[in-house]
Amino acid sequence: MDDETKQGDLFEDSEDPEVKEKREEILSKIRRERELNSVQSRVAYVLSQYPETRNSDVTLQIQYWQVFQRRLLSGGMVTFDNLYELERLTTLKRARAYVQNTLKLFQATDDQVAKHRKQLDEEKRQEYASSDVSAPSLFVYADESGKNADHLIVGSAWMLSTGDYPRFIVESNEWLDEKDIDYELHSSDLGKYRLSEYEEFIKQFVLQEGLIGFKAISIPNSGFSDKDKVIADLYYWVLRRGIEHELETNRISLPRRLSFAKDAEEEGYDERVLALIRDQLERDADTLFEGDLYYSTFGAIDSEEEILIQIADLFTWCVNRKLNVIPDKNDLNWKDDFALWFLDSIQFNLQQEETEKDRAVALSLNSPSIDTESIEIYETPESELQRFGSAGEEDGDDE
Repeated sequence: MDDETKQGDLFEDSEDPEVKEKREEILSKIRRERELNSVQSRVAYVLSQYPETRNSDVTLQIQYWQVFQRRLLSGGMVTFDNLYELERLTTLKRARAYVQNTLKLFQATDDQVAKHRKQLDEEKRQEYASSDVSAPSLFVYADESGKNADHLIVGSAWMLSTGDYPRFIVESNEWLDEKDIDYELHSSDLGKYRLSEYEEFIKQFVLQEGLIGFKAISIPNSGFSDKDKVIADLYYWVLRRGIEHELETNRISLPRRLSFAKDAEEEGYDERVLALIRDQLERDADTLFEGDLYYSTFGAIDSEEEILIQIADLFTWCVNRKLNVIPDKNDLNWKDDFALWFLDSIQFNLQQEETEKDRAVALSLNSPSIDTESIEIYETPESELQRFGSAGEEDGDDE
């Protein structure tokens, strides 16, 4: 189903145009889980992802605090001092009433939703399902590297759990503001004098939080007449095998809303690669994922706009150094040390050949344009890092 289908289009045409516009704005923000910067949009997000909050304002308040204001909770407890900063029940109640009563979204009972759906014809019900913002999200951010090296690489960072993404964005931005960091945490901005900031961020938000996991795929870079097509295939296989792996290990279930983005490069190149990836996913969607994989967003994003693109870039850059740079060197420099430290910290073992579930594994895949025996997917092992994100660009100078 076309991802432009809008849930708001299913309401009466005679209603106030401003209400329809506001509903669509809220739904768009929830689908992308971006720009959730108002109480109304955040309340709507919580109502969409946590159905139990639709019937209780107190439950809504607690979940809102846990998602958007967790830093003010001390071990899950509320202190008197923090109570003044936490969003008040009356404010949340007004926002909930507006979302449910004015925008007609995320109604209080399942019976009301069912009654509404029964009034739709079959086509409209299918459109409603395919754009259902209540389905849990799956975030995948990715990037490629090694176009002029021995190995082509696509790396990806994944985030699996409902509520993790908006909470991560809020808390990571607060940390960056507190540290007065005005540069990207990107491989191109990595400098020896910035190592401590990079390492501190990774320890706090990648390791301790356990929100982000990583997957990468590589192939020897030789003999390809259409390298763009090969790179698109690598993106496709990371997505397909990554989703299959999460289903096999019961860390996710369907339906899911896939939010995928690669690090933006040239517009024409990105458009072609994204079209190739999506064509393959849509071709296999019904047979592989039973028609229960929906698209929330699917595109290219400038790393400046998305911290998880930066993390993915950094991860892919580290894999690139491990595969394409370090093997040819006798002496390691600080960049190599950082790359090895990062990969070791997330327990990402490129040499792991065991095939137990949840361990780093090497898999042979089938693709019409790739030598199947030369592809290897590397996955993070089972640990406290059971989530995911995206990847980076080609390695820069070796200084």
